[in-house]
Amino acid sequence: MLNILSGNENKEYYLITLQQQLIWSSMKISGLSFTVLTFGLLIAAASFTNTGCKKELATVPVIDSLKTSSDTINAGGTALIRVSASDADGDALAYSYVVDGGKILGIGDSVYWQAPYTANRYKITVLVTDITGNQVSRDVYIVVMKSGKSGITGIASLPQSLNLDLSTSVARLYTSAENRSKGIACDSVNVFGFGPIVTFTFLQENPGTYFLDVWKDIDKSLTLSPGDYLGWYGSGSHTAPILLPIVLPADTTTQVQLQMNIVP
Repeated sequence: MLNILSGNENKEYYLITLQQQLIWSSMKISGLSFTVLTFGLLIAAASFTNTGCKKELATVPVIDSLKTSSDTINAGGTALIRVSASDADGDALAYSYVVDGGKILGIGDSVYWQAPYTANRYKITVLVTDITGNQVSRDVYIVVMKSGKSGITGIASLPQSLNLDLSTSVARLYTSAENRSKGIACDSVNVFGFGPIVTFTFLQENPGTYFLDVWKDIDKSLTLSPGDYLGWYGSGSHTAPILLPIVLPADTTTQVQLQMNIVP
């Protein structure tokens, strides 16, 4: 005979059984685990608790602080953004950013915001998400002041069918076509990315007229050689290039694209 005396949920239950021989029984009924010892006509009772549990809802992350290195910067400048967030469940957190101007440099809870060259008040939205999809956001504002400087952002590319790599290429800026023919650059930057398409950015350039090329020194000879990759803003061939000027007004960003070629 089996008789179960039950009480409220999460309280102890008592099982009473009658047997005529010594038996050790390990039983599991509907998620309830217990052991019963019976002997002869003795009544033995074993107490057990309900091992079922209620599913708890995951909590939303909390942004404890959001700080910037400065709330006012010059056009084209950068500001450090630091986020401190926590999650009561101990979940791993992911950080993402939405901006209405400029761009984010880096990943994680500490990144840089690069300001555009147009003076204005800009909003940066930080989003913190846990592994269950719960998300919280907060905004911070930075004012960009005129600096009189300008920038150039560009894309250099090879035909994708060539399956070549433009990483380690260098973008070079010249104040005249003559200086370009002499190899006298006023500024240079390494490209960003790899494969047949890369990008580059010049910051804090004085207003004026410039000429631009991108070069990858394949054989590391420090001179233009057959097999090197070369492109310039304009048209023509590498032996007779037609260079187009890039005119930079103050406090602006100019975007350019150029096609790379393999030097024969």
